[in-house]
Amino acid sequence: MNRVEGLILDLDGTLIDTYPDLEAAAMAAIAEAGLVAAQVPMAQVRQAASWGSRAMLTALGIGDDVVDDVRERMLDIYEDQVAVHSRPYPGVHEWIEAMPVMIATNKPTRFAVPLLQELMPALLDRLVTPDDAGASKPDPAMVHLAVQRLGLPADTLIFVGDDPKDLIAADAAGIRFLGVNYGYGDSDDWIDRTDVASIDEPDQLLPLLRSAGAL
Repeated sequence: MNRVEGLILDLDGTLIDTYPDLEAAAMAAIAEAGLVAAQVPMAQVRQAASWGSRAMLTALGIGDDVVDDVRERMLDIYEDQVAVHSRPYPGVHEWIEAMPVMIATNKPTRFAVPLLQELMPALLDRLVTPDDAGASKPDPAMVHLAVQRLGLPADTLIFVGDDPKDLIAADAAGIRFLGVNYGYGDSDDWIDRTDVASIDEPDQLLPLLRSAGAL
């Protein structure tokens, strides 16, 4: 493996476990609307959350006739409690100490900035959102902007993410990808690819890179 000099990181499900606060906001909005969430496996809802709040509410059984109104209220609630239960995954701080990083997230700035202010303020100037790039992943625009802001050669970077959208964006931008299997997305998209490594826990990343001679 070529030497790695920097990382581009997804946020939700890769760097920070944000699902608890998303779930709390969704449940509060559903209750306010006088509705009842469907009893579905949490893993199913977590995976839907990687596709956004509307997909999450749909997975919870909220019908198309009311989902947009419930979603609007959910996001207002979430904005006020974006970092109540969310926490960085154990081990990710070591990534940030090891090399330069840039976050490339589909989370809008209105949520990403207060989240980082509360939990990882050192990364506030390391953030690229759809509001900056003009497009969300899997469009590669965000990855290109992250590469530009890092100021490092693209072939020395790795995109670390938990979702197929991350993989597609990295491929389109010509950036190596490393999948995290502990997040919200479906790892089936990369598990059989011989050119994509993956990790089950954050603390496996740096040893993996060292063993491959990339650090």
